Amino acid sequence: MDAAERYVLKALKRGFTYDQINQSLLGEGHSQHHINEYFISIIKKLSIRNKIVYAASFLAFSIIIASFAYLIQTTGIDSDVPAFPLDADFLCREGNYEESVGRFNGYLLQNEPDPDVYFYLGLCHFKNEETEDAILSFSKALELDPDNPYAYYKLAQAQCKKQDFDLAEKNFDKAMELDPKETLFPTTKQRCMGKKAGIVQNELQK
Repeated sequence: MDAAERYVLKALKRGFTYDQINQSLLGEGHSQHHINEYFISIIKKLSIRNKIVYAASFLAFSIIIASFAYLIQTTGIDSDVPAFPLDADFLCREGNYEESVGRFNGYLLQNEPDPDVYFYLGLCHFKNEETEDAILSFSKALELDPDNPYAYYKLAQAQCKKQDFDLAEKNFDKAMELDPKETLFPTTKQRCMGKKAGIVQNELQK
């Protein structure tokens, strides 16, 4: 189960609705197509683990989500995993950056290192123009989960902001390697490389 799927699972266990989770993930750059895949993938994995015959492809998506929420409430799946601090995530989305960062850090002090928490902590730092802290958080997330394409993507964005263009290009490429279907990655990389070209051109004209 990848980072985004774990985020969805923990959010549902905390009682957040599909719409709330969907909007949160859309706000962080995930495509609607991939969000739907996260839900379907979790449902299929839970079905296998609980030996439930569940023909997801023949059901309306709203019914799938309702059934999935029921499964989460009635099974002990991952009951030993501390709940993801979604309150910190929503505080960040509302612009309460200092309080959000404090809650993320408080969670990390009391629990095992979690790549999801480091990733969303990085997002909050990034939104608050704390680029260095964002880079550190995204890098830590990748130490713990080196197969998360969105962590490479956001790390590359932060590095581009710092004008570390070579590192940014490398991490954009890694994100595209891990998720070649995501159109956001090459589009953002192109903008970053355009920024690099503009800076080089300005230097040549001095």
